Amino acid sequence: MRKILHVSYDIAGALKCAKDFIGCVETEDGRTLTDIEEVKAAFKEELALGHRLLPAAGCKNFDPQRGCLGCEIEEAE
Repeated sequence: MRKILHVSYDIAGALKCAKDFIGCVETEDGRTLTDIEEVKAAFKEELALGHRLLPAAGCKNFDPQRGCLGCEIEEAE
């Protein structure tokens, strides 16, 4: 096995270009946000929770302050 680090997004920075995230943000129930106001609200909610970062995708070991803490992946044989 080897360890990788996943990409994360700075929430405050993402909020400044929220239109670029339309169709890319999903709620916990799997609904994709398709309106800029929904995206902004989601980012503001995360900031209100004290979170600084959001995972890009697929990270199972994510800290909202520090990002991916390292994820082990199996290497193809």
